[in-house]
Amino acid sequence: IFTAPVRGVYYFSFFYHCATNHGTVLALYRNEKLQALANHNPSSDSSENGGNGLTLLLETGDQVYIVLPKGNWIWDNNHVTVFGGFLIDSM
Repeated sequence: IFTAPVRGVYYFSFFYHCATNHGTVLALYRNEKLQALANHNPSSDSSENGGNGLTLLLETGDQVYIVLPKGNWIWDNNHVTVFGGFLIDSM
């Protein structure tokens, strides 16, 4: 969970790698409200990559985090699933 230390515009991105024998959804939330999704449907390929990025105006104390809903799978080895962000401009 990222907690904004100052009010400002932030950029966030998240990427995942997963098997494709089932669908996957990865979601980015701000203060319990959905902001962005990345997903894929089952396919015959062996693996899939996905991700998303966005800018958000955050208030001091706002929280941003990723949710992997129950029943979805991603790979967590070799740093293939990542979440990051940075402050673009404080306000």
